[in-house]
Amino acid sequence: SAVGSGVAVWEEVFLNLPPHFVVCVCRLVCHEWKDVADSESFWKERCRREGYQLHDPTKVPRDWRMFYFLSKNRRNLIKNPRAEDEFQGWKIVNNGGHRWKIEDPMVPHPNAAVQKNFVTSYQ
Repeated sequence: SAVGSGVAVWEEVFLNLPPHFVVCVCRLVCHEWKDVADSESFWKERCRREGYQLHDPTKVPRDWRMFYFLSKNRRNLIKNPRAEDEFQGWKIVNNGGHRWKIEDPMVPHPNAAVQKNFVTSYQ
């Protein structure tokens, strides 16, 4: 249909624009552009083209746009999150209970690179 092909054209155009521009500008132009910018197919294709893949293909995201932005900005803001360098990079403000410690995981972590973790308890 003419409408369907028009949507496909706009989707292709939007795929060549910065994602924040699509969300903050394009979706405000008209209802048709909003529908394209909000469509599951658009964000799913954007993820495919940029190489953002599901870790578990059986768990499909409810919101592909959210999945895209979370994948795009995926980084850990904590320095030394796996305790590889002991407490280097950490400033412990309150060390109550049994204090902060570094231990081996009690069960294998899904990410084999994780060999240590931070633990604490408060009594």
